[in-house]
Amino acid sequence: MGVHGRIRNRRWRYFALAAVKSGYFTADRLLHRLALGNLALQKSLADIEDHLHASCLEQIPVDRPVFVTSLPRAGTTLLLEVINKTGAFASQTYRDMPFVLCPLLWDAISRGLRRKVQARERAHGDGMMVGCDSVEAFEEVLWKAFWPQRYFPDRILTWSSHDRDPEFEQAFTNHIRKVIAVRGGSSRRILRYLSKNNANISRLRLLAELFPDCTILVPFRNPADHAGSLARQHANFLARHAQDRFARTYMEWIGHYEFGQAFRPIAFLGEGTGAAAQPECWLDYWDRAFRHILDNAPKQVAFVDYDELCASPGDVLRRIADAIQMPHHRLLQQAQRLRTANSHLTKRREFAPVEASTRNPCAAARQSQAGRRGGGLERNSDDAFLREPFDCARRTAEQLVQHPHVGLAIAVCDAAGRRAYIGGAALNFIDNS
Repeated sequence: MGVHGRIRNRRWRYFALAAVKSGYFTADRLLHRLALGNLALQKSLADIEDHLHASCLEQIPVDRPVFVTSLPRAGTTLLLEVINKTGAFASQTYRDMPFVLCPLLWDAISRGLRRKVQARERAHGDGMMVGCDSVEAFEEVLWKAFWPQRYFPDRILTWSSHDRDPEFEQAFTNHIRKVIAVRGGSSRRILRYLSKNNANISRLRLLAELFPDCTILVPFRNPADHAGSLARQHANFLARHAQDRFARTYMEWIGHYEFGQAFRPIAFLGEGTGAAAQPECWLDYWDRAFRHILDNAPKQVAFVDYDELCASPGDVLRRIADAIQMPHHRLLQQAQRLRTANSHLTKRREFAPVEASTRNPCAAARQSQAGRRGGGLERNSDDAFLREPFDCARRTAEQLVQHPHVGLAIAVCDAAGRRAYIGGAALNFIDNS
């Protein structure tokens, strides 16, 4: 059967039409399905890669890795890019797709096949531009491959420091070494590993056990603003997934279960979550996520006030540099990028109200604040939906302030909906010594 005959088959016709919509070629989609839809194959290839390069990999030190993690929409991507731009770190990029577990093998195969692709705004619609060399969060594929029993259709379980698996730990260490080797290139520069993985907030203590000299950066935002942004992106991806099934499948393959039809909440505190279409869901999710973080934060965790980072990048970047143990000037060169991001977010109003028919969390509650960045929740007819999660979020914010590992300021709202600040210094990293 010829190519045109195959496309007449419904499955092939779907792939062809969907590829035109999203910019992915049908061959690309089939390759992604082969690589990411069958993680057993990738694990086998990664194991072969480990044995082929064993002597070289053993010589690459895993020194003071940096993990960036939080709930999505907390500024993790921007923080990842800013740190990566220093040139001192190795992270996975879109060049590693789709064989993300065997980057050395895929680099050797694909190097002569690479094509130039113009950077474009990512699907979130938040002004972040992505291209083939953009750093991205692909580490979760490794966790999925070794811990499938943690992933349920309606939730993802958390990890404790006792969840040890020697096979996984060796694979994780070798994976880090391979990423360092690929990014170091022919110069064989010894870089430090840097990753962004939002799901890592479900395994903070385990990360600290595996890499005692690591730093785990956890950015946070005003809970009201953060919940509104989560709600907006959930609505965005629900619409995208309804139009393009492959977009949902792709997110599930790489372990991005944060939004849309692919949404699988992490079962923080051993609890389930409400329906994402309910107004109180996202504030409640923020509350439970940060209560879990506070309960499980090891000394390697450093909290970053993302709003303060964008407003006063110089001061906060110096503290981040101290936390990750690098010269200040390397990060200060990125200060202008953060000012640009701040300006972009202010213009786009990412937490502006959306259509009422979507019943997005916090949408109605934010209408009177849409014109002012950092505003608080306004009481209105949806008060009954929002009072309980709002009060829980406020109490969790107070616990953040009182946590012995960090002193910070976080914008919350009082009972009348007025904006208020609680806490001490805008950012104060813990002593990792």
